[in-house]
Amino acid sequence: AMPSGHVIQTVDGTDGTQTTSSSTSFTASNLSVTITPKFSTSKILVGYHMTTYGTINQEHLKLTVYRSIGGATATNLGDSGWGFSSASNGTGASMNSQSNTFHDSPNTTSSITYTVYGAPHDGGSGTGTLYFNINGARGQMFAMEIAQ
Repeated sequence: AMPSGHVIQTVDGTDGTQTTSSSTSFTASNLSVTITPKFSTSKILVGYHMTTYGTINQEHLKLTVYRSIGGATATNLGDSGWGFSSASNGTGASMNSQSNTFHDSPNTTSSITYTVYGAPHDGGSGTGTLYFNINGARGQMFAMEIAQ
């Protein structure tokens, strides 16, 4: 048994692929990490950082994280409408950095894949387009298993 709070393992991922989404539904980016917990009672600390770009006035850019356990259908771990983080702009296009960390309690020893998803949101001037990793800026993500 590991002492509570002990870090058991950490996995990291990076991606610099510029992709886009004009869908108001959350769409997968290429930024993800996969971890296989050693204990079903462990918590997983998950974090991400990504540079996003929006193309029109008053556009909100939303990011969230989806989790897939053992290859099953992925589920949104953030708010269903706004995810975990958002950025917006007043006039013109905008570039933003978004980050978030959170604890997950998946209660499994199966492989878990965490993926950053995003969507543009109409803030008054239309939906526009969300750019993930604009101009190849590298997004980063980690998952850390913590004993309980």
